[in-house]
Amino acid sequence: MHVEQQRTSKKAKRCPAAEGELARRWQAYTGVKSIRLAKVPPQRSDDRAKGNLRYDNVIAHYARHYGVDPYLVKAVMAVESGFNPDVVSAKGAVGLMQIMPQTATSLSLRLGHRLKKEALSSPELNIHLGTFLLSELARRYDSNIDLMLAAYNAGENNVEKYHNQVPPFDETQKYIHAVKLKYLTIR
Repeated sequence: MHVEQQRTSKKAKRCPAAEGELARRWQAYTGVKSIRLAKVPPQRSDDRAKGNLRYDNVIAHYARHYGVDPYLVKAVMAVESGFNPDVVSAKGAVGLMQIMPQTATSLSLRLGHRLKKEALSSPELNIHLGTFLLSELARRYDSNIDLMLAAYNAGENNVEKYHNQVPPFDETQKYIHAVKLKYLTIR
C-alpha cells in the first residue's frame, strides 16, 4: 500500500490518514513521492545498533577461525536478515545468514557435524555455517567478492553456468550492490 501526497493516476484511491499505530508503521523512501507502509514498526536507531552489536563476538570468532573479513560477514547478515534471527524467506532460507536447509546440511557434514533442522535458526550455528560458506566461496573464487556474493545469493551452480561470471539475474546484481554498499558503510 502506498500513500501519496497527491493523486498520480486514476487507479489511485483516496485513503484517510491514520493516527497512532498506522502513523508509527510507515517507512519513507527518499526521492519518492509515496510512502510505503511497513508490516511492522521500523526499529529505532538505538535498537538497530544493539542488533548490529549483539552478534559481534560470534562473528569475530568464526571470521577469525575461517579467515573471512568480519565486516563482510556482518554486511551479508545485514542484507540477508536485517539482524533478525527468526527470518525465514519465501524460498525457505533460515536465520541471520539466510541459509537454505539443504546447504546447511551439506556444510554441517563437511564440518563433521550432524545438523538438526530446528538448530539452523540458532544464531551461533547460523553464523558459523554462513561464515564457513563464505570462506569456501572465497577459496573457490580467489576472494573475488562479486563472485562470492553471486554464489551466496544465486548458488554456485548458477555462477558456474555463466562461466564463472556474475549471473545476469536482477536480484543477484542488486544483492551484490547492497552487500558491497553495506560493507563500505559498516567498516
